[in-house]
Amino acid sequence: LGKDYRQLKNFLRDAQWWDIKHIQAWQFNKLKTILQYAYDNVQGYYFLYSDAGIKPSDVTTLRDIQLLPFTTKDLIRNNLKDFTAQNIPFRKRMYVTTGGSTGTPFGFYHTATNVWMENAFMHTGWERTGWRLGDMSAVLRGNLLQSKKKKWTYNPARKELLLSTFHLTD
Repeated sequence: LGKDYRQLKNFLRDAQWWDIKHIQAWQFNKLKTILQYAYDNVQGYYFLYSDAGIKPSDVTTLRDIQLLPFTTKDLIRNNLKDFTAQNIPFRKRMYVTTGGSTGTPFGFYHTATNVWMENAFMHTGWERTGWRLGDMSAVLRGNLLQSKKKKWTYNPARKELLLSTFHLTD
């Protein structure tokens, strides 16, 4: 899974023991970084912030988050190009959708970085219950299957039994 994956997992293992002030400071700094990134690289956020008369530098305390305009799935769904980071080359973007548990799948772009990051977070959480990398897993995660008729599939590379939540019954 790579060096970056391992580094993030080590960070997460350490961070779980931080005191609340350390966590909040880290979260706020990360929020500021994300706001600035969105403002600089995502045209939809730039215009949302501009229309609201706010810049990322205006967010100086957590309370200032209320100054930020709301986004909705529909806003992003209907303006996906505008809400896609323009500094990421098209060839590095992967279009994915959620399982659609709210009724309509939500589509967006992510990158290979998102994959290893998500795995690091999930694996760190699972490890708290005794799971270890290489263990077999059953994954419930929306409709992961291409065919609506198929209720499960097995991924031998990851040792994962993928189960469609759309086919769950008592």
